[in-house]
Parts: sequence; C-alpha cells; structure tokens
Amino acid sequence: MNTQETTGIVRGIRSVYPAHFQKYTKSDFEGMIAAWSGVFANVPFEVVKYGVNAFIANDVKGFPPVPGQIMQYIQLAKHGDKLSEGEAWSLVLKAVQNSLYNSDAEFNKLPADVQRAVGSPQALRAMAMEEGTTVIQSNFLRSYRGVTKQAEMLLTGGEDGQRLTGREEMLLLR
Repeated sequence: MNTQETTGIVRGIRSVYPAHFQKYTKSDFEGMIAAWSGVFANVPFEVVKYGVNAFIANDVKGFPPVPGQIMQYIQLAKHGDKLSEGEAWSLVLKAVQNSLYNSDAEFNKLPADVQRAVGSPQALRAMAMEEGTTVIQSNFLRSYRGVTKQAEMLLTGGEDGQRLTGREEMLLLR
C-alpha cells in the first residue's frame, strides 16, 4: 500500500471516529500515515481496506483501530473461517435438498464464498432438479477452489510476485 492509499485509509478512519481526532495536528496525522504506511507497505490496498471495514463493522467500543487490530482481521479472513471443500459441499448438499421451492432462502443461508461458488439461488434450484450429485459435486468443488484461490490471491497480492514477505508475513501468521 502506498502513501496515497494510506492517507485515504487514515482519512476514512478519521471520518468514522471524528471525536477521537479533534485535537490531532497536521503533524500527528503525518506521523500516523507514516506509521501505517510502514506497517502495511507490502500489503495490497484492498486487503487493508477490507480489514478496516471489517473492524468498523464489528466495533462496539467506539475507538479507532491500531494497525495490529487490522492485521487480526486480515489474518481471520486469510485463515480463520475458511471452510474445507468437504464442509462447503456438505452445506451445498443440505441447501440443495430444500431448494426446489426455497432456493432463495437456502442460498442466503450459505457463507459468502460458498454463495460465490454456487452462483445464484437459481443455480441452487437447478442443482435440486438434477439427477445424481457426482457431476454437480465435481462442478461445485472446481468452482469453490477457484473462489478460495481468488480470495487467497487478493490477500497475498496476486500472482505477479508481490507476495507478502518478511515482517508483513510474520504479522499475518501470528
């Protein structure tokens, strides 16, 4: 994440927690931007943005985050709630069994990654109308692997070699 992107993140945090930043000087903000830039230098902007948004959405205390808290949310996204392929397929199979007439409700019960792999409530309904599950399972698992690989690439900076290294990787692996 570059300095301009970091400035945007800090401004966003400042707009959500204005009372905390009332007495900050320009120098204070410059120091905060420098600190955040250093911590997140090799982390893609979209990943940090996700971490900040997740923090804000779950904040009940009303205090702005520090970089370590954002790293925790990034860590959770990277490893914490990832379903195995078998667990994901089990959820889909259960949803398919009740999807002839309730595909919208069943689709909405699925985790976000599983929803992306399924595609839509209509796809869930189509699965319910199919005979046998072997081909459906194979297609779903291929799609789910693609979705989880895409999420992993977002968190690691893509396939262009800009993977997290050194200190940033150690912070994410805590």
